[in-house]
Amino acid sequence: MHALAFLAVATTIVVGGGEDAAATVADGGACGNGRVIPDDRELELFHTVTDHGAWRGATFESTDEVLRFRGEVVMAADETVYVEGAARVASRRRARVLEVGRHGHLAREILRAGAAQYVVLEPNRGVFDAALGLALETAASASPFLGFWEENAPLLRSGQFDGVLYDAFPDVADSTFFAEARRLLRPGGALAFFLEGCGERSAPPTPETATRECGDWGLARSRLLDAGWLPGELKEPVPMRVSLGFEHSGARRTRTMLVTEAVRAPAGGAAAVPVPDRAALDRDLRAAAPELATRGEWQALPAAPRVDDADAGNASLIIDGAVVMDTQEAAYMVDLAGNLAGAASVLEIGYGLGLAAAAIQRLGAVDDGAGNGRDVEEHVIVEANAAVLRALLASDLGARSGVKALLGFWQEVVPLLRAESFDAVFFDPFPNDLERLGGACAHQRGFMAEAFRVLRPGGVFVYMSGSSDEASVEADTAAALAAGFLPGDVDITVRDYPMVDDLCAEYPNCAHFDHSVLMTRLVKAPA
Repeated sequence: MHALAFLAVATTIVVGGGEDAAATVADGGACGNGRVIPDDRELELFHTVTDHGAWRGATFESTDEVLRFRGEVVMAADETVYVEGAARVASRRRARVLEVGRHGHLAREILRAGAAQYVVLEPNRGVFDAALGLALETAASASPFLGFWEENAPLLRSGQFDGVLYDAFPDVADSTFFAEARRLLRPGGALAFFLEGCGERSAPPTPETATRECGDWGLARSRLLDAGWLPGELKEPVPMRVSLGFEHSGARRTRTMLVTEAVRAPAGGAAAVPVPDRAALDRDLRAAAPELATRGEWQALPAAPRVDDADAGNASLIIDGAVVMDTQEAAYMVDLAGNLAGAASVLEIGYGLGLAAAAIQRLGAVDDGAGNGRDVEEHVIVEANAAVLRALLASDLGARSGVKALLGFWQEVVPLLRAESFDAVFFDPFPNDLERLGGACAHQRGFMAEAFRVLRPGGVFVYMSGSSDEASVEADTAAALAAGFLPGDVDITVRDYPMVDDLCAEYPNCAHFDHSVLMTRLVKAPA
């Protein structure tokens, strides 16, 4: 959540053109790969203490004026004026912006300022759900990513963002975050964060609240330099004074926000992934197949599961008239997930009815026979439909701390993930937009290079393809080799599984039949 209720100096820093810092977030006691914070770890707020698990599932007291948690002011309506200034500073037309902690008005200002791709890191499931709603309102590519920034920022690729805005309640930005922000920004990109100029109060602060709630530019500057920023990158802020119209802890606040214009530096540093151009994609789709849903339309389409035969336990997921997933497909998903045993970190593309996700959690765990088990610690699920992702959030699986939901199409979000981050990749999305014209049997080929890139050495990539003829085997093998997999690490097997025609017009009155498919397991060779 957001420190705007307490942090009100917005400072902007511009990254120099030739720098490509490689700082990373330290494990900090998080389990396994350092990217999952245990639920029982203490989380200190400004006036009370909770734990990370409680914050993930917290509900908030909300009025038109203020949002509170256990008496803490998390967000206030009076923040609008300096929020708009911060969004203008960090947003650029056709830019990619990262927000750390979702603030509704700030998010809208980022998109209004012209950001073409917006990624937000948010740990609270309720606020994340609200972010899904915003994503459906914009024509831009908007991707909420569930988790604390310490968990998810290290998963993001270096040098890809034009703006980073820090607004994470209750944390004050420190050297660890400043190093991550510098790594994530493109040369010339801008960082905006908030400090509080304590100003005038109706009651003086205590020494404790003065330390916790009042920012100091000199201290922040020192932390930035410690994190690897250069003195010439730190611009002197310009103050903006804001008087709040509500009281917190008996103290009326006057805040100061410091806004500095960011000037883009010459190109250099890490190669930038192209920003998605959804308008161009929509034009191409309308010209080729006007009956198909655009990416924005697909995200917003209803996707409630339909029960076909309650006695037999059969159900289906239908989106845009297509059978996206059917429970009888569980057999091949279980078999594919069986290849992932021992994977501590898994990337799953396409959630659907959650059949594969459940199998991954069940079969990906390790048991050495002596009772020393280990669950899948990190399970990142990329899903393009918001209704499907909301079903995940409402499930028992979605409540696990290591499960990180990410709204988006894989073509837009997976290229933003860091190389060699996962032990396993499970690919089973429904083909979208122009992919549907080529059928569901070829889209895995376009993903193979990304799968190879994000896998750690020794990692496993699995998928099913509905086409099992010799030409398909040859085409998939060629794509795997071109992506970097070695011939001895390509295992493609033809097997029969129960299937249903995904375009059956009489659904659910469709015959299920055994269908020959390709079951593929690709291993990235050890370094």
